Amino acid sequence: MEAEPKPRSKLEWSPLLDVRARGEARVRPYVDGQNPERGDYFAVTRLRAGLGGRLGVVGARVEIQDARRLGLFPSQAGSAGFGIHAGYVEIGDLNGTSLRVGRQELSLGDQRMIGPLDWLMQARRLGIINSRFPPRTDPRKVT
Repeated sequence: MEAEPKPRSKLEWSPLLDVRARGEARVRPYVDGQNPERGDYFAVTRLRAGLGGRLGVVGARVEIQDARRLGLFPSQAGSAGFGIHAGYVEIGDLNGTSLRVGRQELSLGDQRMIGPLDWLMQARRLGIINSRFPPRTDPRKVT
């Protein structure tokens, strides 16, 4: 009897496009050294594009972003500007066990100390190794 061939894993793609624009106006403005006459109002934008892929238990994702205050040149924008927001490789199976290595967003608990702060125009990300293990169903059993 001949063994049945294994089904081939299908390559799955997951694109991302995120565009945000926000304006702010202040009654009592603070003045920055770069543009002292315009500290009472400004507009900011964020464009993030990414592509992820998964083949079986192996996946990868890369996201680039451009976040800036309108009217400023990139050299004046400080830490904002164009760059890689996230880029990682992940190995994981269907039961929830995974290992992710690279630059990624991380949320712990209520995100007071460690969180992505995605409401910011330049959200936080960390270069880390992140592993996940599913909880045991019965804590009395030791396997």
